[in-house]
Amino acid sequence: FYPDYMPSEWAVGLYGSSDARRSAYFRTLTTGYQGNPSLTLLVKYFGNEEGFIPYNIYHVCQPKPIRLAEMYLIRAEAYCRSEAREFGKASADLKTLAAARGASVASVTASNWLSIISEERVKELYMEGFRLNDLKRWKDLPEWSKVQPAGRVFKRETQSNAQNGSASKMEVKKD
Repeated sequence: FYPDYMPSEWAVGLYGSSDARRSAYFRTLTTGYQGNPSLTLLVKYFGNEEGFIPYNIYHVCQPKPIRLAEMYLIRAEAYCRSEAREFGKASADLKTLAAARGASVASVTASNWLSIISEERVKELYMEGFRLNDLKRWKDLPEWSKVQPAGRVFKRETQSNAQNGSASKMEVKKD
């Protein structure tokens, strides 16, 4: 393997050891880079093992037009944003989703709902293209409350497992 990218350390760290998504999304594989390092790589999109891999066609998956897990996450957020602020129902949805994954999740409250839903969306929808839109929608997310220098749109930080210091994590400044 000569991966073009590696998953962010913070994202891999979100998954507990019993969370089925951890082993479904990530694997430690030996790469072909100098010294043949073993790195944690994203295999979520390695391909449909039944349909494509036997024919040596990798990274091709059947499309998923909508997923039940995404509906639970949307409904949990809607409960929290509703006028009634139904945090108990939001917690129930998130706990149902987490239990199906062999994971656990904290109860949602008025002070933590956005952080918990944000983390659960990362864990369930990692690398599916939702994150930037989520961050734009959630301008109140605590991680975006830091004041950025004027004019700074992107902040890059090298990860410890980067080859030759080239891989980085990126933050985008909110409006």
